[in-house]
Amino acid sequence: MIASERAVDSSAVRERRRRHWRYLQTQLLESHTVTAAYPWLESWVEPMRAGLAGAVDHTRRSLASLLNQAELVEAACAAALPSPKFSGAPAFVGLGTSSPWLLQEAWARWQQECAAGWSGLEAGRSTATSVLYAAFGRRRRGRAEALEGLDRLVDNWNAQARALAAQSAAFPLRPVTVDVLAIVRDSVTGREEDQLTRWEAGVIAVYQVTAHWPTGSVGLLAPSPVAAQLLRGGSLVLEAEDSDCTGL
Repeated sequence: MIASERAVDSSAVRERRRRHWRYLQTQLLESHTVTAAYPWLESWVEPMRAGLAGAVDHTRRSLASLLNQAELVEAACAAALPSPKFSGAPAFVGLGTSSPWLLQEAWARWQQECAAGWSGLEAGRSTATSVLYAAFGRRRRGRAEALEGLDRLVDNWNAQARALAAQSAAFPLRPVTVDVLAIVRDSVTGREEDQLTRWEAGVIAVYQVTAHWPTGSVGLLAPSPVAAQLLRGGSLVLEAEDSDCTGL
């Protein structure tokens, strides 16, 4: 099996385990919602819930074993990078006067892909490249030069994120308490929406140290850039230790 096929297979395994883990989490969270509303069911539900909590933790550890912690930290650092300023460079002459805002869009797509995913910084490259392909359409003149120029930019963005991640290794881990959001089901269509990004799910899987399922919260002990990114997101964090040691 070639490397690309192994990568696809590994990604599929991670995705299956994530979905299974999130399904079990949602069942566990819903069981607490039910007993909070109908307390007399507690003695009947609790024995089954204890087994479900064990299955949730076992599946979490299984998923965590498939994830690369360094890539989660690098993704957090990519999300923290300030937006660069773009001007007309010779490599992008084929884009005409639109080149600055097209490069800004490529940067935004790269950063969003890195921040939401768990597959490493290179996952953002194809997303950024798609912006230029769409801009050129069927035109070929200047496209190769622009794509090469964008590759160099992405190399630089990746290097900046990895440099920040390397700097953060000297800082202590930070405790963070986050809200575990259940999968939402549309009552009409039955469609399900996971409120956690893959990066958020990966961070919880890897860095969880405690769980308090009646309130739907878990405690993490995470690298400083990861904690900082969770705080920037804002929607999950319930409590975090104040720290300005990273400057992120």
